[in-house]
Amino acid sequence: MYASSGGTAFGGPPVGAVVSLSAFAHPEEVMRRFLAAHRIPYPVVGAAVLRHVQAVIGTRFDPIAPLHTIRAVRCPVLLVHGRGDATVPFDDALRLARAAPAARLLAVEGGHDLREALAPHAADIVAFLTAATKRPTESAPPA
Repeated sequence: MYASSGGTAFGGPPVGAVVSLSAFAHPEEVMRRFLAAHRIPYPVVGAAVLRHVQAVIGTRFDPIAPLHTIRAVRCPVLLVHGRGDATVPFDDALRLARAAPAARLLAVEGGHDLREALAPHAADIVAFLTAATKRPTESAPPA
């Protein structure tokens, strides 16, 4: 999550809002879960795999972990996560929400693939994006 109110890393217009779907809190935790699921022992092989992945991507996991980068996001954030997510535990969404008190968490019934689970929440997501990206000069529609 690298959105900021000052623009994007590519010099484009500022990011107005972020909707994050099934986000993990920390890449090292994702890797460790993957290694454990495949019964790859961490102390020897797993640690070497993690070091190799970090070398390949050119950075350590900690500075790019959403758990840390979400604090720098300067636009509204909606975290959407399935309560039954077996790939990225729902607890990751709770931790991200705690790390960024301005972020809003939308818990949905579903797993990691949210395609069908999002339909009942489409109006909420559109309302979030509409409110988040409304220009200061725009006025609310008449009641």
